[in-house]
Amino acid sequence: MGATNGKRKKEPNLDIWEHPKGSRIKVSEIINRTRSQDFGGSFRVYVPARVTGKGRIYRQFQSKEEAFEYAEREFDGKQKHGERYFALSSSQREEAIQAVNLLRGTGISLIESARHAVQHLRPKAGDITVSELVNELLSEKAKLNLRERNIRDLRNRLGIFAEAHGGKLIKEISQADIERWLQGMARLSVRTRKNYRRCVASFFSYAVKREYRSTNPVTNIAVPREDWTAPVILSVKEAQVLIKTAHKTHLKNTEGKYGWGMLPAIALQAFAGLRTTEVAQLDWEAIDLDRSLVTIGSAIAKKRRLRAVDLESNCVEWLRLYERKSGKVAPPNFHKKFGWVVAKAGFQDWRGSKRNSLRHSFGTYLYASSQDANRTAAALGHAGSDVVLFDCYRSLAAREDGEAYFAIAPESTKQTVVPFPKVTGA
Repeated sequence: MGATNGKRKKEPNLDIWEHPKGSRIKVSEIINRTRSQDFGGSFRVYVPARVTGKGRIYRQFQSKEEAFEYAEREFDGKQKHGERYFALSSSQREEAIQAVNLLRGTGISLIESARHAVQHLRPKAGDITVSELVNELLSEKAKLNLRERNIRDLRNRLGIFAEAHGGKLIKEISQADIERWLQGMARLSVRTRKNYRRCVASFFSYAVKREYRSTNPVTNIAVPREDWTAPVILSVKEAQVLIKTAHKTHLKNTEGKYGWGMLPAIALQAFAGLRTTEVAQLDWEAIDLDRSLVTIGSAIAKKRRLRAVDLESNCVEWLRLYERKSGKVAPPNFHKKFGWVVAKAGFQDWRGSKRNSLRHSFGTYLYASSQDANRTAAALGHAGSDVVLFDCYRSLAAREDGEAYFAIAPESTKQTVVPFPKVTGA
């Protein structure tokens, strides 16, 4: 068979084959030549445009067998699939064959593998590191009118996660990475570990929402199981000691310095169930002693809903001793001074087991004395059917204990109102 172009005619001893016969695909023996120097021979396969339906294809091989095998494969592909067969280049088809071989026996199709790769290796929003996304999330949360303490908590928890994985790309973080990170917190309480898991799960949900990755790696990580324990409450005697200590130190401490001004804030926690964060921001204008009512505005309430709490009579009596018309109920440096009061009252472990004991004591003793779930729930800001109320407060105290608790009052309601003292050097 004659050569197909002028250059080949100059090499009369070189062969050209049509392979397979009638395919119009040519296999040519050629000399590898550069700058008039010969470097051995090889075999070139030429697939014309009238076969591919688009451009011509040239492939070169070291042996005639390899060239014939390739020519046969191209012809068979055209016979089976028509011109669609040439939609991929030869190298792309080779990659596809290799991919199919790798997936053989896994039950995963090539298209499934490709979709997974696109989702996980090429996220739509591009690549971003853990530290960069933490900053992006905090910036966005700051624009959503979240409370500072919520932003601070989020920053602290995600900051600890970023210390371990900050330089990694978000798409690279695996479930195993997060499980190992959580396991490193084994010394912490179950509740704390649950809080960290919830925070990181929310972080990766944000990553999915922003299309930095396709799945949340925390979803299938088991939530730590927390054994239920009864809330710690003060005994009636302990409550008496704390209130009397607050009363005494409100006026003057044993060293003759100005008092700490803590009694009203402690009374509202112990006998009205206010949260520490609520009483720390409460103004005297929100307290109506004539109506025995305190109003927790939406700006300071935990759930951002206005809550009105009926004050027990002993709480009113204590507040009347130190009533003011305006200003904050809690003194400056409230948390520090609270620590002084509880230490002076003999409670050395308050930050541990007794951390929320004033609110828990109120709920327990109010339910015990009244046996009124709706009243207790309303005072605490819970839903009337809240099972937490019953899990936490039911059967923890007898009715007589509740009555004794709310009988803790000043010796006489006729005491002179004491001006709210100044606090210096605190």
